[in-house]
Amino acid sequence: MISILTFLGCNRGEDKEHLFAEIVYADSEIFIDAEKLVDPRFMVIANDLFVVGNFKHDPLIEVYELSSKKLRNSFLNIGNGPNEVLTIGNVQYISSERKLLVADLHKKRMFGYTLDEDLLKMDNPQPTIIYEREERSSYLFDKLYVGDDNLLAESRDTKGRVLLLDKSGNAIGYFLGYPDKKNVDKSLGDYNNAELYASAITVSPSLNKMALATYSAGMIDICEIKQDSIIPVWNYTEFYPQGIMVVPMGDNTAVAHTSKSRNGFTSISSSDKFIYALFSGKLLEDKTYPYGNEVYVVSWDGEKTYKILLDKSINRLAVDPEDEYIYGITPEMDIVRFKIPK
Repeated sequence: MISILTFLGCNRGEDKEHLFAEIVYADSEIFIDAEKLVDPRFMVIANDLFVVGNFKHDPLIEVYELSSKKLRNSFLNIGNGPNEVLTIGNVQYISSERKLLVADLHKKRMFGYTLDEDLLKMDNPQPTIIYEREERSSYLFDKLYVGDDNLLAESRDTKGRVLLLDKSGNAIGYFLGYPDKKNVDKSLGDYNNAELYASAITVSPSLNKMALATYSAGMIDICEIKQDSIIPVWNYTEFYPQGIMVVPMGDNTAVAHTSKSRNGFTSISSSDKFIYALFSGKLLEDKTYPYGNEVYVVSWDGEKTYKILLDKSINRLAVDPEDEYIYGITPEMDIVRFKIPK
């Protein structure tokens, strides 16, 4: 079933040479200067607020007014405490509930904060726990998101690229099959092949669709989120993982990246109309490989595609719900924004 659904989804992405032929250009302006920031890694537009998630700076979350850029609050400490995280894996904003979700990459749990005026005045606001993986759980995943009536996880299991859970945290199933290992190296083990397709993920604001942009390949996948399944609807594949070495490790094998390994997409964001995926395409030997200035834009049905060329390279991006601005993080750690051409 996974193979059939993947095949059907991929056939929506035919004629790939012409999919992103239309090109528009966008100029940057400084949104928040690097001097006011430390190590921003994530950005979310939350109605009238702009949320920054830091990599290692404590506290990890900073909330700014979108219009004035004034810092309103900062919270969430690094640690092993009950209301602390080790590393932010991803952030998500649920507009209808004004709820900010923060997932811990290592502890496999998700916190929720309601971004109301009370929270913006609190010192060390306490989160609600949206999900926490049981200690003996066999579920293998990295990033964690909320759908309309379920939870979504970036799977690390060979059974599929997305793990679907119900709201209680029980597994419904694995969906979206991995590309055949012969596209890279037929000697790959199943687990090694699965490792190659780690992806940036975005869930639509309406919570009924998701898109994946692969870090080590030029791949974008769009899926519908159903209560009990993930349905692939569109795929774009520019290239599969390349420049890798399969290294024997005892009775098993490991994958090593080389200077000729090629970077794919580094970040992804979405509105209810469009998906925005930041493309690098550079080889690992290029010191600027984590950064890119090409944004691939595709509608959720896959019918409209075009490309935005930015005047500055960035390595993360976020888009506002009205498709007015793209926000990005530069190598200098400035947060810039680009007006999206209409």
